[in-house]
Amino acid sequence: MHPCRKKVLLAFGAILFAILLFVPYRSVRISEVRQGGSNLITRTTTADRGFLFLPRFLRAMSRNAAVAKKASRETYRLDAVLYGGEIGGVLILAILDFLLLCPKGRPRRPGQGF
Repeated sequence: MHPCRKKVLLAFGAILFAILLFVPYRSVRISEVRQGGSNLITRTTTADRGFLFLPRFLRAMSRNAAVAKKASRETYRLDAVLYGGEIGGVLILAILDFLLLCPKGRPRRPGQGF
């Protein structure tokens, strides 16, 4: 295999590995607070987005399934559209680099001529 092709595969393989380890998520936090001695309950909903390390994300997802009704809940979901877009974008760029930057055919040896 040509050295250029090895470099492209190594570089984009490392980027793809990093993408697989840090997943995009969406979370919703719901908190309910009862006011003093009254029957008034205030519910606050907060949305958040970001990236989490894969083991931490899986731990948060397992907590979602195990949480009973509490005064404060937080749910995490995978942002599948963003995740698929990241992986697809890296694969497209890797293929373009592979085809455009790396020479086709056999590599030339010094002194071989045209």
